[in-house]
Amino acid sequence: MVFFSLYTGLPATRIGLGFSYAGLLGLVGSLPAGHLADRFGGRRVWLAGVLVTATGFGVYPLASGFRSFLLVMAVATVGQLLAGSGQGLYAVAALPADGRVRVLSFVRACKNVGFTVGSGLGTAVLALDSRVALLALVPANSVGMLVNAAHVARMPVAHATGPAGHRPRPRPWSVLRDRLYLALAALFAACAFAVGPAMTAATRSPRYGGRTGQEVETTPAK
Repeated sequence: MVFFSLYTGLPATRIGLGFSYAGLLGLVGSLPAGHLADRFGGRRVWLAGVLVTATGFGVYPLASGFRSFLLVMAVATVGQLLAGSGQGLYAVAALPADGRVRVLSFVRACKNVGFTVGSGLGTAVLALDSRVALLALVPANSVGMLVNAAHVARMPVAHATGPAGHRPRPRPWSVLRDRLYLALAALFAACAFAVGPAMTAATRSPRYGGRTGQEVETTPAK
């Protein structure tokens, strides 16, 4: 959000609407993305999602207006949906059931470390107060995703074996009963999507201060 605020000059209200639109798109599109992963295979959809996400991030600087901003957000969100669904299905097919939780927890921890390192780099760039340095983050991020795509393409194909079992299906809204989860989710969302633009647009704090909120947001998950 800080990138769009500083580079494209869009007002914070429209940026917030764009991210809300992306969140709604992610909620609605999660089920179709899962069906695509079931239909075409986890690794294939995972790879496609990473490539689409890299494209979405790569065209960030082209979001000169609100409509183009919404389009860019849609591309990036669809890519993330596909990548997440494909990765999840691939993990179920490739990992044994008794070690799946441990491996996925390790992967999640590595992601959080990556988020923290990326936030630190973003903080350093914002501290430089350079438009060129801010723009350089975009191709750097896309290149990193292309490297990820190359590794995904080299992974062996995995197919789920055996019946899924007859476990009871959880109710989709049961999580709303967990008040602690809702409170932490709201706090993390505020750090990730609200603190940065608010600090940048409405206060006299340094521009890199908003990135600190994202670093704080990733810390509890590690």
